[in-house]
Amino acid sequence: MSVQKKQRDKKKTILFLGVSLIIVSILLTVFSIVVALAVNNERMSYFEQENIFFEKISVVMEDGIEIQGIIYADKHNALKEDHSIPTVLLLHGINGRKEQDFNKAYQLVKMGYAVVSVEQRGHGESGGFVSFLGKEPEDMVQVIDYIEENYKYSNSSHIAIIGFSYGGGVATVLQAIDDRVHASVLYHPMASIKNITSKVPFQNLIGITPSIIDINQIEDGFDKCNPSNTKNLLLIHGNNDDLILPSESEALYKQVGGPSRDDIDIEIRPNLGHGENEGDPISFKHTLVWLEHFFHNSSIDIQNRTKEIQYIELLENQYPSTSNSRDFLLYAAILMFFGLSLLIVPLKLSSFSKETPSFLKEKRSMTNNKSQNAYNKMVFTRIVAYIIPAVVGGLLCSLLNPSLIYGYFIFIPLATIIILLFIPREEYPNWNAEWKNWKQNSLKTFLYSAPIILLPVISFVIIFNINSILMISGLIPFFTQTTITYISIIMFSVIMDYLLLRGWIFKHTIILIGLRPLTLFVFWLFVPIPEFTYLGGIIVHILFLSLIGIVFWMLVIITEVFSIAFKNKITVLLIIGLPIIIFLVNRFFRIM
Repeated sequence: MSVQKKQRDKKKTILFLGVSLIIVSILLTVFSIVVALAVNNERMSYFEQENIFFEKISVVMEDGIEIQGIIYADKHNALKEDHSIPTVLLLHGINGRKEQDFNKAYQLVKMGYAVVSVEQRGHGESGGFVSFLGKEPEDMVQVIDYIEENYKYSNSSHIAIIGFSYGGGVATVLQAIDDRVHASVLYHPMASIKNITSKVPFQNLIGITPSIIDINQIEDGFDKCNPSNTKNLLLIHGNNDDLILPSESEALYKQVGGPSRDDIDIEIRPNLGHGENEGDPISFKHTLVWLEHFFHNSSIDIQNRTKEIQYIELLENQYPSTSNSRDFLLYAAILMFFGLSLLIVPLKLSSFSKETPSFLKEKRSMTNNKSQNAYNKMVFTRIVAYIIPAVVGGLLCSLLNPSLIYGYFIFIPLATIIILLFIPREEYPNWNAEWKNWKQNSLKTFLYSAPIILLPVISFVIIFNINSILMISGLIPFFTQTTITYISIIMFSVIMDYLLLRGWIFKHTIILIGLRPLTLFVFWLFVPIPEFTYLGGIIVHILFLSLIGIVFWMLVIITEVFSIAFKNKITVLLIIGLPIIIFLVNRFFRIM
């Protein structure tokens, strides 16, 4: 058999495998949609069987931001028009979604309440950016207005609030500024901005944002709450909570006159941490006892809740699961990635450059002292160019916007990239010759290979969100301004380091492990980041400073190694970066 025939057979085999994987990927994607439709039917049937009315709501704020939510009620109650049904506003914690506390909503609906579960701005489908209580309480005032105007069965003039952590912080202010709040149960509320920022220094992490000019000027629960504007309040706190300390709830309890009042109380739950308290059935029973007293039966003794909770029965619901659809879709995206890789890389890129990445070369061909001197000059010049933006950028950020994210991870990398573009490898006479060569030899490979990651990622996000709408579950808010910020953070940083190291021999790339911490330390001199006491204090500072160089060095080296297969470093950066970005936008609230 000839060599050419073997190569043709090999290409046919690779083509067959690639096409097969893509076909399987498409089938799995279709199957995930079918499963999502089945879940939708199951959930619609479930609401019908349980006699539960539900509806998505969207409320436009004065600044144009849309706040999303879901309202649940018993169908018979939803037919009333006398504003007689007690209504509970359910406020999630940081990173929460409107769909996540359905078990609690179900219990409350079965006990005769209507429940409005709301996503705060900067969370899930709601627009805008998190403002750390700067705008959220007023948002909830407008949500109550909307409920009052559009749902005639809801008794929104005597509304209840259940707030968790961040949502509890919103509720402390809300109940103080809106007389329609009749009773509140707040789980470890973030009532003090100062105490939170002492643990996680958000101000110098994010700096000035579209929603926050100065986080220290925001009025929190301790600023707003007093005995005259606070009533019917129960605070529930786990005694092992190390994020929001029990002493904070105890201080709020005393500030509003709790020790001398019958309508304000605090429950310190033993052996429970932050998240454990929210999911604890006994804590929820205390919640139900409290609300039942103020809305259904005033004879319930809220001062003896330990006795009263014995009469509360928590119901189990059989709400259909959503995991299978998402699992199939994830497998489909992975298979599409490998299928496209098999199709595009061997068949379209095999004729392109096969040069071994310079990082992996232990020796360079230095024909004379002039070549060596040119190489050394290039290394030195780039090191200086790498440090200068950190100094200048740190100074500018300290004056204009003290922000680690916008400064060190966006502005400084972008400035460094621009400078490094004009410092060519030593084998090129000038920067224009180097990038002209890149355009001739690498641009085409990028255009061929970029779909390897872009198609699976974009299709995954779109289908994921379509399925989520069908299944009444949380979306990935991917197409937002925050996504651009995350892309900038990851891509700018890695591209900056790649441009620094391009053309260097491997042993010299180790310099980056020292340069990264140095530039971060220089930036911290101008924009000091307080210790993350909640995460370990000074130890975390030292680890972050020490490991940042290693992490980025490894990312650049991985990019070089994978570029052997994909023939293009930009595509490899997308392969590394986009899954991280999807995780970030799906997991973390929007602050940028």
